[in-house]
Amino acid sequence: DAAMKITAIVDGVSKDQGRALTSEELKTIKTLFEQEKGREIFARILNTRRGSHDNRYSKGGLTALAGVICLCLDFCKEQLSVGAAKVLLVLSQTFYYIRDGAEGRGGQSDEKEKKVFLQRLIKPHPIWKDSRFWNQSIHETFAAELARLPKAQLTHRWCTDEEQAEALGLQQKMLFGVLASFQHNMRGFGLDAVTTQSIINGVCEVYNMDDTQIKTLVSLAELAKSPSSHRASNTNDDDYKAGMILETVRDPNETPRVSKGAEDGTKDRGTP
Repeated sequence: DAAMKITAIVDGVSKDQGRALTSEELKTIKTLFEQEKGREIFARILNTRRGSHDNRYSKGGLTALAGVICLCLDFCKEQLSVGAAKVLLVLSQTFYYIRDGAEGRGGQSDEKEKKVFLQRLIKPHPIWKDSRFWNQSIHETFAAELARLPKAQLTHRWCTDEEQAEALGLQQKMLFGVLASFQHNMRGFGLDAVTTQSIINGVCEVYNMDDTQIKTLVSLAELAKSPSSHRASNTNDDDYKAGMILETVRDPNETPRVSKGAEDGTKDRGTP
């Protein structure tokens, strides 16, 4: 059973101080991740844990888990399959570890504690620099939102002008919410401002977004100079070496999946 195998592997590498995948586990997980169903099961298992247990891991445990996630993202990028990747994006802003020396007296976290989120560990992955991934994610998310609407709130040729205007207005508001969220995430995961705005503009054009809402999105982008900076700042410190991540999943004979730039904390130079 795929779910049982994935659960066993996730538990094995992420519990306590974490450990590397065994060669057999690596072979098994890669085989499962080759199929979209396997990736979706993996994302679903992690998503279930978000609300059922403490989101805090040890540094080693979270780093090991990040390695497995990056392996999953490799297949997502290769196959342009965004479903699991979107879930993992959200989860990466939930799971965390506490930096060394951040514990206060008596084991209680003091005001200087610093949570290091999973996002920080998987941010160097090239999928986040791939505009195809973001475009596909936006369109699929918006389509899913529309699918939840009652038929009465969708436009039809037999609707009155007033009903069509009302339905279109609702859909525009939904699209605005989707774009605002993705705009924040694109910047938070390191996509440059120009590419981010180009993607947003392209989607707005496709769906005839209202000019006023477009201007509001631009304003939000200008205000959010450094989204998620409280979670992803100072990427060159001792607690974060992106090159560590895939050491837990790398085949000794395989080319590293993280660029040299990511390993030393500089900008990822991988081609999207």
